Amino acid sequence: MEAAVADIFAVRRPVLVLETDRGPLEVTGDHPVALAGGGFAPAGEIAAGTEVLGFSGGRADPARVLGTR
Repeated sequence: MEAAVADIFAVRRPVLVLETDRGPLEVTGDHPVALAGGGFAPAGEIAAGTEVLGFSGGRADPARVLGTR
C-alpha cells in the first residue's frame, strides 16, 4: 500500500510561557496541559495558582503556576 502527502500546513502561533515554581513551560495557548487534580486544560486558560503536572526525567510532579507571559 502506498501513501502520498496531500498537503503540508505551516502555522505560526504565539508562544505562551507558564511560569511555575519548577521553571517555565513554553507552549501555545491551545496546548493541553495536565492538571495535578486530573484532566487537562488549554494552556491559555490556566491562571496563577493552578497546580499542573511537570514532566521531567520520566516523572510527573506537581508544579504551581506563578503567572503567565
